[in-house]
Amino acid sequence: MAANGYAKAEDVVFTVQDDSTYQIIKMVDIPTIVVIDKVSESGPRVVGATLQLLNSAGAIVSEWVTDNSSKTFSDLVAGASYLLREKE
Repeated sequence: MAANGYAKAEDVVFTVQDDSTYQIIKMVDIPTIVVIDKVSESGPRVVGATLQLLNSAGAIVSEWVTDNSSKTFSDLVAGASYLLREKE
C-alpha cells in the first residue's frame, strides 16, 4: 500500500553486481494530485458554492467555498473512493 498522497510505486527489478560496486536502488513514489473546479455548463467557474469532499465512510475530508481558483488535494489515498458534494 502506498503512503497517503502517493500512487503505488512500480516494481523495481535489479541485479546485484558480483564486484565491490556500491549500488543504489531507487523506488520513486509519484504524488497523487486531484484538482477540483466548480464550473457552469457554459464553462466559467462558479463562485460562492459550498463543496464537501467525503471519504468512503462518509466523513468530511474537506469543505470549502468556491472562488476563482481550483481546490487542489495532494494527500488523498490512491485507490480510495471519494464523494464530491455541493452543500449549498
